[in-house]
Parts: sequence; C-alpha cells; structure tokens
Amino acid sequence: MLVRALVAPTKGDASPPRLRGRVPWLGAPAALLVDAVEFQRVGHAALGEVFTASMFGLPLTFVGGAEALSHFAAAGDNDLDLIGAYRKLLGGLLGEDLFAELAPEVLRALSGATVRRLSEPMAQLADEFWRTRVGDGGEIDVLDHANALVMHMACRYVCGERIAPERCDELARLLHLVESDFSVAGMLLPIQTPSMRRRRAARDRIVAIFEDQVRRAAAEGTADPDGYMFAVLDDILGRARTAATRATIRAAAVAIMGAVFGAHTNTAISLAVSLADLLEHPPVLAELERE
Repeated sequence: MLVRALVAPTKGDASPPRLRGRVPWLGAPAALLVDAVEFQRVGHAALGEVFTASMFGLPLTFVGGAEALSHFAAAGDNDLDLIGAYRKLLGGLLGEDLFAELAPEVLRALSGATVRRLSEPMAQLADEFWRTRVGDGGEIDVLDHANALVMHMACRYVCGERIAPERCDELARLLHLVESDFSVAGMLLPIQTPSMRRRRAARDRIVAIFEDQVRRAAAEGTADPDGYMFAVLDDILGRARTAATRATIRAAAVAIMGAVFGAHTNTAISLAVSLADLLEHPPVLAELERE
C-alpha cells in the first residue's frame, strides 16, 4: 500500500510509459527502497511489460514478461553495456576503477583450463575447511559458512597458497558488509549516509589487503606462472615489479579484488541454498554421502 501511495503511473504519450513519484524527486526512490519487488509489480501491472522511472535524475528502464527477450535481442551494444551499468550503480561504493576492462591475457588466466587444473586443490580446501569448522554436528549458520568457504576458495584461486587464512576470514566479513545492501536507490543517494561510509571503509580495507598481496607476490616472485595473480602482475606491473609505483600496485590490487568479488556473492548464496535443500531431502543427501 505504501508503494502505491508513493508512485503514480503515467501513460500519456511517453514511450515507454513512466512510473513517477507523487513526491517530486523522492517518490520513486522511496518506493523502490520500501519494497523493490512491489515497486516493479505496480509498474508492470499499470504500465505493461516496459516502463521507466527516474531515480534522483537517472532514468531506469524496467523490462519484464515475454517482451523482455525481444527487447534484449533488439538492444544495441550501448544498451547492453553491463560494465557501464555496474560502474554507474556501484562505482560510488566500490570505486569506478573496479569496472575497468582487463587485457585478454589476464582473462585467459580465469579460463576453464585453469579451473580444471585447480579443481582438486579447491576440493581438498573445501573438505578441510568444512571438517575443521563444522565438525560432526551442532547448529550452524549455513550462509555464514558458505560465505567464508567461497571467500577462502576465491582468494586461494586468485592469490595463490600464500594468502593467510585469517586474511580470507577478514575479507569474508568485509565483503559481507559491503554487499549487504545493493539496493538501486541506496546506491544512487546523493548524500553520504552512515551505511555508505561503513561500506566505503570496508572497501578501502579490502583494497589494502590485496595491495599487501600484490607487494608480497611482486617481491617474492612466487606467483603461479599460470595463475591469475601472475597474469595481473605481468600486465600491470611489467618486468620491473620491485619498482612498482603506488598507482600500479593499487591497479593490480583492484584487478585482484574484482576477480574475488565476481566469484563470491552468487556462488556463496548458491552453495548455501544447495546445502539447505539437501538437508530437506535426506534420501538425496544420503546418496551423495555414499558417493
């Protein structure tokens, strides 16, 4: 009811039609913050499969239903600029440099061949992590454990074996704080909220941790030559790694952060949901245990 009180559908001659706020400048963002799902339901019910809304001056288009696929197929490159969209929505929190394009040789270090090569060590890490932290029983927060496990695996995959487990635990806590509210309206607020300040402080600490990893790898020369860390150092720091500048070290750290960030959230949630689903279906769980 509150969402409906804050917005007013406007068809008119607009194409696509617009869901405007009853309170100028604040109505639509406030409605999205109150209930993002209900906001879209109201818009689609009143205006059809495609409608727009303005969030603090930024026009956003919401597409749903059968028409979504046709719009996706007909969209041009500028409409499908996913990196640009993330930069616009999350750049203020995560830093716009996080969404820079990576060189092809760096991306190849994240290929399926690398995944297959490291699959056995990752499986061993997961098994040891779970046995050590969960033990034989008791009550646990599955999402919290999945969050930490995926962070340990992502950090080991990207940074190599030399990253300390306590740093992985710290990164899991920090990224949980950063990712805890990705509401569109919240990201676009033109004021500095206490929540945003906490998240930016966590982001700065994350970058600092990865800067330490870059410095260590550059100084020791121990990065896996087929791994992502080595590819980043080679591309950004070049051959004179011990003479790297503060700017190049940060750029390399942000590239490392981007890979860990991209591998973390959806994976952790998917793992937690899968584990919870298995616990609710004992015959399937028992079959997996036998296997």
